Amino acid sequence: MAASAAVVVVTGTVVTATGPHAGDDSAERFDLALPDVARVHGGAVIALVALTLVLLRALWRDGAPAPTTDAARALLLVLVAQAAVGYTQWFTGVPALLVGVHVLGAVAVWVAVVRAVLALRVVPAAVVAPAPPVVAPALVTSP
Repeated sequence: MAASAAVVVVTGTVVTATGPHAGDDSAERFDLALPDVARVHGGAVIALVALTLVLLRALWRDGAPAPTTDAARALLLVLVAQAAVGYTQWFTGVPALLVGVHVLGAVAVWVAVVRAVLALRVVPAAVVAPAPPVVAPALVTSP
């Protein structure tokens, strides 16, 4: 999961460095075709969303604890929101403001991935032997 997310972030960085908002006017851009690198980035995003859906299915099937499934659901929500921003910026001519929002969203994706991965590594509490039952002292009555 983390490796897939790293590919998404790296390919997204390449898209940004290739596009019109990779710094000021004197900044050198990558000499790549923007539609091609955007397509590679989109494919990486689809793979990460698919992995997240598979993870959610496995967590549901195995009855994982709520904090673990919550972290995976949060990741899916962040991914869907980030994809919506990405597609919006692509189809509206890559406005600078949306590029900034998308970069901020990349941070949110990474945080959500780290949370989900850490939630998978929760160690169950140690099993403690039950304490012996407490027996009330017998009520002694004298004749």
